Amino acid sequence: FLERQIEWQHVLPPLALCGVYAAVLVGHGLPFWLASWIFVAAMVWTLQYRERRKLGELRRLAFVALAVGAGAGIVVSLIFQELFLIRLP
Repeated sequence: FLERQIEWQHVLPPLALCGVYAAVLVGHGLPFWLASWIFVAAMVWTLQYRERRKLGELRRLAFVALAVGAGAGIVVSLIFQELFLIRLP
């Protein structure tokens, strides 16, 4: 295996978003589907930003991030509530 250094500028933002999701968004007043929507949209934006900026596609990225976030938030909430029968905050 070739050893590669960890590029912390690529690792820390997603880790920080996970921390914010767990510590701030979930269980503090926002419905679970909305907190998940915000988290997934922010994660998509964060992970794709550099590449999409180079291509001049930031508007498209915003649309994709919001759409994927909405879909994920709704689907995850429905799966937990209807399939697993877990009450969500």
